[in-house]
Amino acid sequence: MALLLRKVNKTTDKRLLVVDDLAHMRYMLHGMLKKNGYNNLTVVESGNSVLKEMALHPADLVITDWLMPNMDGIVLLKKIKSDPKLFLTAVLMITGVDETDKIRYT
Repeated sequence: MALLLRKVNKTTDKRLLVVDDLAHMRYMLHGMLKKNGYNNLTVVESGNSVLKEMALHPADLVITDWLMPNMDGIVLLKKIKSDPKLFLTAVLMITGVDETDKIRYT
């Protein structure tokens, strides 16, 4: 029996939106995603910027920091999920917090 393997194409046309208040984290995430074939990528520094950007150009995936000033990742997640136009947007939250008692599922 022959085994057919399909070549996996690492590039994608999915639109990713990355938000982090720290410039070095934005730079690092942007570089990692580009290296892995994600070219349709926008990087912003605040939750408010995410909402403005998504009003113009909805994203397939939002990667957000949890701890940010003005609007943290939890508030951003709730705003995205409460908007009928954005509800189906996938959200991945990242954090540098390593205290498991402070991390909760929302």
